[in-house]
Amino acid sequence: MFRFTIRDIVLVTAIVALAVGWWADRRRLVLDRNSAEARSKVLEQKEAEWREANSWLTSALNKEGPSSFGASGSWQTVHPPGVDGR
Repeated sequence: MFRFTIRDIVLVTAIVALAVGWWADRRRLVLDRNSAEARSKVLEQKEAEWREANSWLTSALNKEGPSSFGASGSWQTVHPPGVDGR
């Protein structure tokens, strides 16, 4: 029969603890990376939507200047293309 000393048990316990700690850390890193990638994709989609929605305003400002947007003291309603304003 095998005879184990306290030193052997402590050594095996330390090795198992290091292995479990390494595995848990790697798993957390993978989950964090996946979460960050998912957030990045969502933010990229929102940025694309914002840029698309903002493009009509930018082009209108470039064509007509800020005075058509109320800089003269009276606000005017400007709608994006395809919106009838009602």
